[in-house]
Amino acid sequence: MAAPASPTNIERTEVFYGSEDAMKILLQAMRNVKKEAVTCSDAQSAGFSMTIEPVRQGFIDFKKRGLKIRSITEITKENLEYCKQLGGYVQLRHLDGLRGNFAVSETEYVATAIINEKEPVTETIYSNAKAILEQHRYFFETLWNKAIPAEQRIRELEQGVEREFVEVITDGARATQLFVEFASSVKKEAQLILSQPTVMERTRKVGMWDLLIEAANNGAQIQVISPITNNNEQLAKEITVRAPNIKIFPGPVSTAGMFIVDNKRYFRAEDKDPEASEVADAISVMIYSNNVNGVKSFKSLFEILWQQLEMYEKLSAHNAMQREFINIAAHELRTPIQALLGIIDLIESKTDIRKEKVELSRAIIEMMIRNVTRLERLSANILDASRIESNTLKLNKEVFDLNQKVLRVIDDLKITTYRERKNIKIVSNSIPDKLEIYADKSRIFEVLSNLIRNSIRFSDEEEATIIVNVEQKEGYAVVEVRDNGRGIDPEIMPKLFTKFATKSYQGIGLGLYISKSIVEAHGGKIWAENNRNGKGATFTFTLPVQKPHHG
Repeated sequence: MAAPASPTNIERTEVFYGSEDAMKILLQAMRNVKKEAVTCSDAQSAGFSMTIEPVRQGFIDFKKRGLKIRSITEITKENLEYCKQLGGYVQLRHLDGLRGNFAVSETEYVATAIINEKEPVTETIYSNAKAILEQHRYFFETLWNKAIPAEQRIRELEQGVEREFVEVITDGARATQLFVEFASSVKKEAQLILSQPTVMERTRKVGMWDLLIEAANNGAQIQVISPITNNNEQLAKEITVRAPNIKIFPGPVSTAGMFIVDNKRYFRAEDKDPEASEVADAISVMIYSNNVNGVKSFKSLFEILWQQLEMYEKLSAHNAMQREFINIAAHELRTPIQALLGIIDLIESKTDIRKEKVELSRAIIEMMIRNVTRLERLSANILDASRIESNTLKLNKEVFDLNQKVLRVIDDLKITTYRERKNIKIVSNSIPDKLEIYADKSRIFEVLSNLIRNSIRFSDEEEATIIVNVEQKEGYAVVEVRDNGRGIDPEIMPKLFTKFATKSYQGIGLGLYISKSIVEAHGGKIWAENNRNGKGATFTFTLPVQKPHHG
């Protein structure tokens, strides 16, 4: 069909075939624009407009005549340069996934289904019908309001910035896909709130946990809040065993869940059927976005909830430790008290009420000394722990020879082991010269005594040997207490220097906690390890060396 020679007032809608006629009617419509026009076209159109010379001249003519031309297209990495050129002639906006191509002026409408970059169009629809013009104007304005400025889209592409979006999803299959996409995209961190115990199993079915475990084992830190019941407890344990970087806290049951990835994107899902076995059947609506403020808000909400659960866990653990401490302390205190009461009963039973003086055997006296000393040590440890907690532990520092202090502690403890009939050998390998330090002498005595007593407690009497080494390294005194006893229990090792760290009825678990606090208050360090030969353990602590004074 040939193009009309000139416009007419008669309303008509026609289709022009072949590149010659199709291009002719398109260019004629461009020339007929009087004041303004709008265009809507796909990603190929920018290349077409800037490479087909007659069309490009038409846009140049628009600018020369001062016409107002608004255009919507999809701006991509591939057509970026063409869009920059086109933006010099029109007011340009971007819209994702745009399809179809049409233009509307004051009096005419033209459209083509297919535009190929650098190739003339071969089919054009033309109309001057008022209803069609109004309808497509309406379509254009609707899309224009959803589109974003071309400058913003170009900046996003050039700087690699992801454009902000908010998407409302009601399709269960799409929601399932998002779970998997989110899990596979985790690089640094992720936070999840699961609404129901069943969510953990549902998301396992679609492979989410395998992906999160892989991310965690590659260094990502993943935090999960989920209701934990008998139904999902085993799965939660399996997840944390396979990936220690995944931390799961028990949380409340709710009607909505959340997933935040790398502090960049989030979704919030509301439940439709909490008992459903498939993700697609469980979710009613999901909000998916990368909005910066939205991410920050949900991240803050998660962190507040996480901190509350963390505090609750610490409080529960502290309460459990206190209960255990009370049980152990009661047992430890009862033992010497019962022994002393037994001695008193024994003395009373052998005492003639007519005599004022009583003769005691050496064995009874030693038993009394041993149990009173034990009571004094228990009360001192409890008092020291209280002072450490309240930051009222004071140090009375002075300069003294650490070698001499070590020897005196060993001598005192040799007497104790002799009294207690323990066949344990305690020896010292000290440096020959004086090793002066500036410290609280009585507190350092306490540390040494605690460490050696600890070794005595866990040493077998046959061929038991405790060696105390003292040396100087890089400005620090290094004291090492090595034994060949039973070693440190693997269950106790991670919390060895914390309060109440003990196996039931083997001390109240304050000695090492107090020793650590004293050493660190002096600016030193303390640590422990099992010996490599599998026999016994070694405790080591350091203290800053006092430089000699020159008068």
